[in-house]
Amino acid sequence: MEVKMKYKIWKHVIIMLALCLLVVSCANKEKQKQAAYERGMSYLKKGDDKAAVIEFKNAAQVAPKYAPARYQLGLLYLKLNDPGKAFRELSRAASLNPANLDAQLKTAEILFLSHKIDESRSRINKILARKPNYAPALVVLSNLELLAKNIPRAEAAINKALTARPDLGRAYLTQARVLMAAGKAAEAENALRRAVKLQPDNFGFEQALAIFYMRNKQYDKAEKQIKAMRDIFKKSGRPYMMLAALYMETGRLSKAEDCIKSARRAFPAKTEFDLLLTALYKHQGKFKEAEAALTQALNRHPKSLSIKAALADFHFERHKFKQAARESAEVLKVDNKQPLARLVRAKLLIKDNSGQKALDILNALLKEQPRMAEALYQKGMALFGMGKLELARKEAAAAVAADPRLAGAHTLLGQLNLLSRDFDGAAREAAVALRLQPYDFRAAVIIGQSLIRKKEYRNALKLFKKMSKMLPDNTEIYANLADTYLGLKKPARAREMLEKILTLQPVNSRALAGVARIMSADGDLPGAITRVREQLRSQPDNPGDLLLLANLLAVNHKYSEALDICKRVRTLRSRGAGAFMLAASILKSQGRSRESAVMYQDYLRLNPDYLPAVMSLASVLEDEKDIKGAKTLYQHALKLNPELPEAANNLAWIISHEPKPDLGEALRLGLIAKNARPDNPSVADTLGWIHLQRHSYVLAASQLRQAVAAAPDNPAFRYHLALALKGQGKIDEARKELKAALKIKDFPERQDAAKVLKSM
Repeated sequence: MEVKMKYKIWKHVIIMLALCLLVVSCANKEKQKQAAYERGMSYLKKGDDKAAVIEFKNAAQVAPKYAPARYQLGLLYLKLNDPGKAFRELSRAASLNPANLDAQLKTAEILFLSHKIDESRSRINKILARKPNYAPALVVLSNLELLAKNIPRAEAAINKALTARPDLGRAYLTQARVLMAAGKAAEAENALRRAVKLQPDNFGFEQALAIFYMRNKQYDKAEKQIKAMRDIFKKSGRPYMMLAALYMETGRLSKAEDCIKSARRAFPAKTEFDLLLTALYKHQGKFKEAEAALTQALNRHPKSLSIKAALADFHFERHKFKQAARESAEVLKVDNKQPLARLVRAKLLIKDNSGQKALDILNALLKEQPRMAEALYQKGMALFGMGKLELARKEAAAAVAADPRLAGAHTLLGQLNLLSRDFDGAAREAAVALRLQPYDFRAAVIIGQSLIRKKEYRNALKLFKKMSKMLPDNTEIYANLADTYLGLKKPARAREMLEKILTLQPVNSRALAGVARIMSADGDLPGAITRVREQLRSQPDNPGDLLLLANLLAVNHKYSEALDICKRVRTLRSRGAGAFMLAASILKSQGRSRESAVMYQDYLRLNPDYLPAVMSLASVLEDEKDIKGAKTLYQHALKLNPELPEAANNLAWIISHEPKPDLGEALRLGLIAKNARPDNPSVADTLGWIHLQRHSYVLAASQLRQAVAAAPDNPAFRYHLALALKGQGKIDEARKELKAALKIKDFPERQDAAKVLKSM
């Protein structure tokens, strides 16, 4: 009994001690939390944001549910431009203390700026349910309605906000945007003026008024406003930047230059004015002055990585690639995260056809800065170089959305439109690029090529003649002039342009091929061969010219010499496709199919994924009745390009003729081909045959009628149509098609057709 009593006493003592320790621990944590928080607030008052972050984090670590520390931490992250961390801390603060409406509001604002509109609206609705007249939330609601183009609702929300808080300056900025959307420009101006009057020392409000004037082309008012800002905010260089931009927009380039130079004198430590001066010179085509401005800036600021990176970028644009590579590497050695130097590195990789490596750099940049317009544009360029045209278009459009004044992105969109045969769209985008960058050579070429494609040859001629006067040694201009003269039915003048290219650039197989084509079209094939031989005297080992000669010799039935030349080219360029493909084609035309197949196989051992060789070999094997080999190759082709219509059609045909055909797979492939080649009679015949095997006679007849209409002299198409008609019970029509088929010519299924006719 005594032992039990002692045990109970000791147990009671231990529990009491534990409780005491817990109370002491909690008291200590409370003190630690409060001390860390107070130190954080002290650092905040002193302007030491980094130290404040550390202390608020300490407070939150000691007491994870301490809402004030989370809130202050969120505000600091916003100030330090880290919206991800800010959102996390402010969300936590709001959940810990729902009465903190500012924390709720700021999370809604971050979501709005991140384009997460529904989530932002949900949070704003919660705030307004708690406090319907909370003006800052009504401002965000107005912006949400404006984005949704609900102008009356946007106006109602902002008016309610201003009724509740007529002293809330930023609400007037939103009101101005709403009024502009409603077409009330004068009232919008008054709203901006009220904001400025409320807070005359607020740079953002003053700037908004200046931008309003610029957007409405009230340039005198804009100039007056910006100059007033320059006088008010004497320690800021931004009014100078705005004034220079105004002068540039209105074509007063000498004034822009003077303004930038004044800013440079007023703020000698700032490098952005050197960069702006460079941009101005580049816009005017004054490339020597631009380079000098950057070089002088680097002399004044030898440790400035931004200037050195800008110099690397300038040298890239001027095709001084070695300098660009060296300078960008030097910057990245000091700071491997420097954005412009990384961008230059990506551009160099794109130039060297290393698109995937460039994409790795660009994707990393865009993860850090999702709306970095130049990175989006270069990503489009990388994808364009890789042949991924629709993805390239998406990135170019995103670049334009991020910065409508980025000339290169408009040029890329123009090039993509040209390739997709949207010639008006190509010219429109290129014209925008030229307005933004008058010396954008590529944009001018796109406009000219659009005119050629639209057969507006005389307008194209005027443009390219003007360009040739400005750039008399540019071979691309002469190539486009040649195309223009061919469109005008002036082959002699076209040949003159091509010969001029060969004078300026003797190693230009494309120009030489153009000359040979013109001579051959004029009936002078021997002369074309002689002309190519003459060109080869100066560079006898030029693979492109040698292949051109081999092509011409093959057309002239001089197969032996053509094959010898192909063999020679293979020794000069062992991995080049041209010599293998041409030799294989010549061998096939001579009926030497097995040798042709060997030639294709030799090349595919070097490059197994070269699609033209895969398809050509499959065709040869199919002709040689090696159906299994052909099937394997068509399957490989579809792995390389799942939408390739020729491979899909041929594989569908092979599968549909197998002893136990997978007609579902054959139909899938046939539909791929049909989608890409809706008017091709062979594709219609394949799809019709598959429907026939599936006993879908109506569908079969529909496709086969299309095939016969497009190729009425093809007896196989008529035979297949007859089978579909027979399946429908249309015996007379079927008999008519069979008789027509048997009258035309011999074909592999002739005996089968005759048997069917006899049975009817």
